[in-house]
Amino acid sequence: MTWADLLKQPIIHLSKGVALQQLIREFFPDVKRAYKPAYNIGFIDTALAMASQGLGVVILPGYLVKGNPHYTSVVAKKLHDPVVSQKLIIHTRKGRALSAQAETFLAMLREHLKRLS
Repeated sequence: MTWADLLKQPIIHLSKGVALQQLIREFFPDVKRAYKPAYNIGFIDTALAMASQGLGVVILPGYLVKGNPHYTSVVAKKLHDPVVSQKLIIHTRKGRALSAQAETFLAMLREHLKRLS
């Protein structure tokens, strides 16, 4: 699915997650068309529930759909033209190493996210 394909769809906009919404505005294909979502929703679960009922599409990272066992009727499709990616950033205190447990958790998280993408 391309970003241009979304122009024909009602969009369920997540009002939270400013960074994600900035990415959406930046990569929306038709700059002459104002980005006007059909719905403004505050919670991902609400947006996914609305999408599962056919009320529109939600633009968000695929792992938020694939990792959510409650929405088996929602299909995650990768957007392209252009492809948008996000990075996982780990913040630590300067001069401090992560504990063994934190390192293990991060390794598990990275592996889990790889499987979902």
